[in-house]
Amino acid sequence: MVNNLISDIIPLKVGRKWVYKPQSTLMSLLGGDVTMEITERNNNIYLLRLSVNNLKTTVIIKSNVDLSVIALGKGHEGSLNDMAEFQEVQNGEILKGPVVTGTEWSNNFGTFKIVNSDYTFKNGTRVIPDCILLHLKDLSNQDNSFCIKRGVGIIHASLYIDNIGRVNIGLKSFN
Repeated sequence: MVNNLISDIIPLKVGRKWVYKPQSTLMSLLGGDVTMEITERNNNIYLLRLSVNNLKTTVIIKSNVDLSVIALGKGHEGSLNDMAEFQEVQNGEILKGPVVTGTEWSNNFGTFKIVNSDYTFKNGTRVIPDCILLHLKDLSNQDNSFCIKRGVGIIHASLYIDNIGRVNIGLKSFN
């Protein structure tokens, strides 16, 4: 039986790091890899630092029954002890638990849908079972998709980024 608990799907802990390789010329020109790292934790609330070369920001996420963005950083600085550097996000669920095919919800980011909770990701000769396929129709009516490997997190994403266009990223390393 597949475990559909958020904490088992995306294991969060201080020091956890995901490095993504952009599969877009423009993103590569911006500085290459995209890095996400958990740097702080307070109960079930985590500080996630994101960076692409000199572009840096922070996000506060909460993991309980759902995985939610609860605040966006105004820059790369800030900590869980000083919320002055963050803008609160209401209704920011990015993954609803339990994770079940067909679950759909809308929020401040757009409309999410779990397309398949037992998805097999295929990219060339790579075949990765036990994934979740999540779609997001964002507020600008653009389609975005995320392939989430249980026990790892996002392994591939196809995103539309304003002023850049369509960007695909693939997981390069994870610890």
